[in-house]
Amino acid sequence: MGTQRVAACQDRPVSSTGTALGTRTGSGQPTEPDDDGATLVFVHGAWHGPWCWESWSATARRAGFSTASLTLPAHDRPGNSKRIWARMSSYVSHVRTVVESIDGPVIIVGHSMGGYVTQRVLEEAPGNVAGAVLVASVPRRGVAGAITRLMRRSPGPAVRGLLTADLYRLCASESLTRDAFFCRSTDDDVVRACHARLQNESYVAFPPMLARFTRPDRARVPVMVLAAEEDGVFSVRSQRRLAKAYGTTAQVVPGGHDVMLDVTADGALHLVLDWVRRTVR
Repeated sequence: MGTQRVAACQDRPVSSTGTALGTRTGSGQPTEPDDDGATLVFVHGAWHGPWCWESWSATARRAGFSTASLTLPAHDRPGNSKRIWARMSSYVSHVRTVVESIDGPVIIVGHSMGGYVTQRVLEEAPGNVAGAVLVASVPRRGVAGAITRLMRRSPGPAVRGLLTADLYRLCASESLTRDAFFCRSTDDDVVRACHARLQNESYVAFPPMLARFTRPDRARVPVMVLAAEEDGVFSVRSQRRLAKAYGTTAQVVPGGHDVMLDVTADGALHLVLDWVRRTVR
């Protein structure tokens, strides 16, 4: 496994301003559309960007799916350590707007904070949402447990980051990036490539994930929960509780928090695609 998992993206990352990260203009519509199949809309998590979905989106397109990778507001500068001040409400609104602009059924695939955003969208989902996949997602009761784990593992960066409203401090080194997002067997090149693209996260987007719990009872579509055995952010136990809240059972794969970049990324995606085929097609 090498740096190819974070190479150039081939589908169209849709930004908050409707432009792609590359030279093309994003419209909210997926590239290489399937005829009647579902569109997979990938929603990245905190500190990340659409680049984290490059391998998954390429493989999904080869499997016959149309894909769209979103750029959440203020997440269009990979490697940027400067503070951003986007609100959670803008993340949720952006995902909903893009989903509504796509013709045909949509499966929202949300990772980590993107999983929280996805859960919020499901509470009042657009009519074309046919299902959702929560990948190492913020649990039902928010990020308090994750903060406790972080304080125990890396108290210095955690305290400084929270006190200065500078959340980049939580992943400011390759070692911190590995501890949070990867597992012990992840190649150094993968960790290095990911760390180079991580950016700061909005301090004001975090309070809702502490106090505003999601409402699985309002979801009207099937949900898949995918957890990682060595997740340094959210425990497998919390993911199983999340799955239970959505009336399902968590699928647990080897690797760390960044499931789509880590050691079993390909196998994890096949689980997702198989679920989508059974659920939607």
